[in-house]
Amino acid sequence: MVLFNRFYSPDFDINQLKLKPGRILSTPAEYSRTLRWIAILSGRTNCDIVAATGIHDGATAVKMLLAGADAVQVVSALYKNKVVHVKTMLDEISAWMKDHDFSSICDFKGQMAQSESENPADYVRAQFMKHSVGIE
Repeated sequence: MVLFNRFYSPDFDINQLKLKPGRILSTPAEYSRTLRWIAILSGRTNCDIVAATGIHDGATAVKMLLAGADAVQVVSALYKNKVVHVKTMLDEISAWMKDHDFSSICDFKGQMAQSESENPADYVRAQFMKHSVGIE
């Protein structure tokens, strides 16, 4: 199951008063919805979960794996940075794993999933409400 393919988002050309395509490629800022839902669904489905949208570097790929993703898609990152970017991302993931003494992705995959959390409410709206009123 892929979370989340980007929906087609039209835009308006306000000078010609015509419909035009919106942004086609994702940006690094778009990963948070995917991260949240990967973490919530991890360990609760009988299928592989693939993270997509907003994954442009190794750090974001690590976040998705920590949330419980079985794989990540990096399409926009490759369009923007060419295929050589895969090596850069793999190097970033490897460096992070070395810094945290992990020898395999299996050693940390899903560690930050909601099902592994001491406070599962942090993954739902209650967390936002607590933050908004200053409750830690």
